[in-house]
Amino acid sequence: MATEIRTETPAARSAAFRALMRIGKGGYSNTEVTLSLGGGELMDKDRALYTALVYGVTERRITLDWLITRFGSRDADSLDPAVLTLLRLGMYQIFFTDRIPDHAAVYETVELSKKTAKKASGYVNAVLRSALRGRDSIEWPDERVDRSFVISVRHSLPIWLVDMWLSDYPDHAAALMEYANSVPPIGVMTNTLRISRERLIEKLSGIGIAAEAPDDAPRCLLLGGAAYSDIEPMSGLMRVQDKASQLACEALGAEPGERILDACAAPGGKSVYSAVRMENRGEIISCDLHEKKLGLISSAAEKLGITIIKTRPLDARRYEPSLGAFDRVLCDVPCSGLGAIAKKPEIRYKETKDIEALPKTQLSILESCSGYLKPGGRLVYSTCTVNRAENDDIARRFTEKHGDFEFCLEKTLFPDTDGCDGFYYAIWKRKG
Repeated sequence: MATEIRTETPAARSAAFRALMRIGKGGYSNTEVTLSLGGGELMDKDRALYTALVYGVTERRITLDWLITRFGSRDADSLDPAVLTLLRLGMYQIFFTDRIPDHAAVYETVELSKKTAKKASGYVNAVLRSALRGRDSIEWPDERVDRSFVISVRHSLPIWLVDMWLSDYPDHAAALMEYANSVPPIGVMTNTLRISRERLIEKLSGIGIAAEAPDDAPRCLLLGGAAYSDIEPMSGLMRVQDKASQLACEALGAEPGERILDACAAPGGKSVYSAVRMENRGEIISCDLHEKKLGLISSAAEKLGITIIKTRPLDARRYEPSLGAFDRVLCDVPCSGLGAIAKKPEIRYKETKDIEALPKTQLSILESCSGYLKPGGRLVYSTCTVNRAENDDIARRFTEKHGDFEFCLEKTLFPDTDGCDGFYYAIWKRKG
């Protein structure tokens, strides 16, 4: 679906170019957008176009590179990074927006190239004009020749991911691929320590934001058409959190007065959800490997009026006896994040070797943290990915090895059936 954009300014394109260059060196789109919008770099009229360009170009990179190769005289991967970024910006405006006139898409991109890659401005102009001439008669790859390649180009997903989803999740693969390039509604958790979900819906309606309350997630609201800046004034009444993450917290089931361990807690979303569910009664120990991230958890708790969370640095792969025993343990482990591609588009470009290395760490965390659980307690393992090697396989291996734990259930969440990011959780009960 084309993105509607009502503004077109040189400042927005220039800022988007710089952000995309940083993303190409390992940066993150959401971080770039947050810093630029919050740092006063752009005027209000520039922000919508800037945001659409940064997310859109990052999201559609594989498709854009195919188009650049198709309409240029050189393969996209042979181009200088600055030239490639310029052409991606121009191609995105030509093929994926419907409010930017063709002449503006070409002219503004060429003008930007004169400032950032002057020697290549003629080539940029030629490729973009060739795309304009051939746009309506373009011949896409033939699916009969290579289905995975066609899907990769169409959905801007790496072939390895296309193949994995088609093989492992045939009933949901198409929906996962569509969702990867969608704009999901903002999910928020209602802070029921301060306000009911019904009253929060009324307050949001009062500022022109429509909120949907899903039946299967008691504190969740889905805000369609809203921006994060729109809801910031109400941050003490709610916290941005996808429905999938909230469902995992419900699976943990923390109750008032209990002692809970959140072993990989930063930035704190599941810890604060559990605290709210516990009516701010009991104790939550929120840990993270990176001590500098613990402040994010404390800040989130303070903003929501939560007092039962204590933070502590911890390498969750190693058992620490001084932590004591817990009624419930959550292992929301580091993962590939493939279920959250719609919100973090650059995730799709991760190296497969990095993803293949994750299960060893994930299983190590689960095994170590299971030692903290009291007899009769509940252990939850969760990821925000859709990858059997990180999900079902980990649960199976743990169950086979640990006879003192009773496997209760596992669930994979999908956008088409659950209305949320792709997600996974498994639950065990400690025997005895």
